[in-house]
Amino acid sequence: MLVELHIKNFAIIDELNLTLKPGFNVFTGETGAGKSILIDALNQILGERADSTVIRTGSETCTVDALLDIKDSPHLPQLLDESGFPLENENELLIRRELSRSGKNRCWINGQLSTLATLQKIGEELADLHGQHDHQSLLKIQQQLEFLDDYAENGELRIQVFKGWKELRAILDELGRLRESDSRKQTRMEDLKYQLQEIEGAALQPGEEETLKSTKERLRNSENLFQLIDGLSAEIIGRESTEHPGILSSLARCKALLDELTRMDPLWESHQELLEQAKIALDQLGREVADYHSKLDIEPDQLEQIEERLDILHRLKRKYRCESIETLMEDAIRWKLELEGLNHQEERIQDLENSYQKESIKMGNLLSTLSESRQKAAAKLAAALQKELAELGMPHASFKIQVTPRTGNEKWFKYRETSYDLTQTGWDDIEFFFSANPGEPAKPLSKVASGGELSRVMLALKATFAKTDSIPTLIFDEIDAGIGGQIAHCLAQKLKQISQNRQVLVITHLPAIAARADAHYQVAKLQDKQTTSTQITQLSETERKVEISRMLGGNGADKTSLKYAEELLEQK
Repeated sequence: MLVELHIKNFAIIDELNLTLKPGFNVFTGETGAGKSILIDALNQILGERADSTVIRTGSETCTVDALLDIKDSPHLPQLLDESGFPLENENELLIRRELSRSGKNRCWINGQLSTLATLQKIGEELADLHGQHDHQSLLKIQQQLEFLDDYAENGELRIQVFKGWKELRAILDELGRLRESDSRKQTRMEDLKYQLQEIEGAALQPGEEETLKSTKERLRNSENLFQLIDGLSAEIIGRESTEHPGILSSLARCKALLDELTRMDPLWESHQELLEQAKIALDQLGREVADYHSKLDIEPDQLEQIEERLDILHRLKRKYRCESIETLMEDAIRWKLELEGLNHQEERIQDLENSYQKESIKMGNLLSTLSESRQKAAAKLAAALQKELAELGMPHASFKIQVTPRTGNEKWFKYRETSYDLTQTGWDDIEFFFSANPGEPAKPLSKVASGGELSRVMLALKATFAKTDSIPTLIFDEIDAGIGGQIAHCLAQKLKQISQNRQVLVITHLPAIAARADAHYQVAKLQDKQTTSTQITQLSETERKVEISRMLGGNGADKTSLKYAEELLEQK
C-alpha cells in the first residue's frame, strides 16, 4: 500500500508531500490541473522509463520518493531478498527515482542503488495501473489471451511451452538447412577437399610472408650491404693485408698506455673501467658484424626462389580473398571442420529427427494440459465477468470466452494424428464474445462494445482479478470515460467494493465516484506572472461538499448543487 509520496521538480510540480490512506482514494480537479502528472510520477515508482522532459523548467534534477507498507504483499520480501535488497523493517519499502538533465537517471530501493529492470520487476508486485485508454487493449486478441492465462494461473505452463516451442523451431531450422544442403553436399565436399589439398600442399607457416619479404629486400641490396659491412668490419677488427689495425688494436695500445699512466699516478685508475667497457661493447659489435658478414653469402638462385614462393602466397590470398596467410590458415581449419560435419550429416539428421519426435511428445502433453486449463478457466472467467457486469448496471450482458485450437492438414506441429499451428503461446486462439442487450447473440468484443461498455468490461476484469491476485494497490486513471447517470453510481459502488480489500486510487470527473471515497484529494493549478505549479490537498468533509458541488456544475455556493453534493456524501 502506498503510504507517502514526495515529488520535487517533476513537470509543473514544484514540491509536493502527499499522505495516502488505505481503502478508496479519489483525486479530482479541473481539466489541466495536473492529475495526469500524478500518474506519471507514480509510474516512475513502478519502474517506467522516463527522460529529462519531465524535469521542471529551471531545475537540473527531479525526484520521486515513495514509502510503501508491504505487509499485505506476501511475495515481495522473498523477491526483494533474491534481488539483493533484504528488508530491515519487514513492513516498509522505500523507493526513490532521480532523473537528471545530464542523463544520469538513478533509482534506489531501501537506500541501495538498483537497476531499472529490478525496480520494474518489484513494481509489478506493488501496484496495477489502469489508464484511461487501457480498455482499448481489450480489443486485442493477444491481450485477451493474457487475461485468460493470468486468471488460470498458467504462468509456469506458458514458460515451459515457450521453451519447448523455441527448441522445436531450432531443431526444424537445423533440419531444414541440412536437408536443403544435402543435394549440394557432394559438390561442396569436393570443393572443400580441393581447397584443403591446395592449402596443405602449400605448407603455409605463420609469419612466413613477412620473413620472405624481409629476406628479399636484403638480397636485392646485397652488394651495397656487403660493401658497408666489409668497411665496418675493417674499421673495428682491421685487415691483416693492410697497415690499418682497426679500433680494437688501437684500444689495446690505449690500455697499455693507461696501465702505465695509472702505475705512475693512481688518479687514472677509475678510467681503466671506462676503457674496458668500450672494449666489451666493440667486441660484441665486431662479433655481430662478422656473423652478418657470413650470412651475406648468397646463392645465385636464392632471390628467384623467394620471389616464386611469394608469388604462390599472393595467388592463394587473392584466390581465397584473404588479407593474410594467417587468415587463410584459419579458413583451412574451418573448412576441415565443415568437411567433417558433412561426412557426419546423415547421422546428425537422424539425431535431430529422433530429438524432434521426443520433444514433440513432451510438447504435445504440455500443450494439451495448457489448452484444457484454458477451456476450464474460460467458462469460470466468463461467468465471473457476467456477474460483475450485472453489478455494474448491465444485468442482461452476456459474456463468453471462446478457446479454439488451430488445426488443419497443413499445420506444422502434429500431435496424436492432429496437425496444429503452434506459436510460442500454444495452439489456441482466444477471443472474448460480448452482448450488452437481451436477445442479441454474443459477438466478438472488438466489433460490438462501445467505449463505455469497454470501460465496464475492464473494471469487471479488474474486480475479478482483485479477488485472486496479491497486488495491494489499484490505480485507475479516468476509467469513468464515457460513463454517466445511474451507471456512474454502479461504477462507484464497484470501486468501493474493491477497496475493501485493496488500496484504490482513482482520478475521476464523476461526482458519484468522488462521493464514495474514504479520502478525497483536490488537484489544483496555481499560477502567478512567473510560475505555474500543481498542488494536491486532502479535503475536509466541508471542502469535499464544495468540490463535489463544483463537479456537479455549481460554483461552490449554489444551494442546489451543494444540497445534492451533501446527499451524495451521505450515501457513502
